[in-house]
Amino acid sequence: MGDAWGVKAVESDIGLDALEQFKEFCDGRDEVELASFWEYQKRQPADYRGAGAALYRETSKLLSAELLLEYLETGRVSYCIYSGDSEIPRSVERLSFNRNEVELLQGAVNEMAAGSGALAGYWREAGGGESYGRWRDHLRSVSDGLLRHLEYMRA
Repeated sequence: MGDAWGVKAVESDIGLDALEQFKEFCDGRDEVELASFWEYQKRQPADYRGAGAALYRETSKLLSAELLLEYLETGRVSYCIYSGDSEIPRSVERLSFNRNEVELLQGAVNEMAAGSGALAGYWREAGGGESYGRWRDHLRSVSDGLLRHLEYMRA
């Protein structure tokens, strides 16, 4: 998977690659459709073919869930692009999605938290004990946040 220095998707090499895809996808768009971004993500970087493809796919799902939760809680997704030595703040202020997409992400995060999939396997083996526990706690927090918003969307 490369290095991971924290429990969030963007706190890993693969997560940073997935975030770069998000930035590329957002470039020049006034509105980002979650489903269209997922289609774009399917064109994963060449580094993640074969055995790495499952890790990339699952990390991308987790990143999508984290970004969606950020949007639901703040009304925007903030990120930076870099030009030379300068860091230029950017944000997505219109993200379109539907309840089904939120449910799919929440379910995927729940499966990871339950120990299913390649990403959970990576964390069990590489992270071990305490790190794996912190990662699962983070996933539960993301899942709970999405669930709160789903309940609001159903009302």
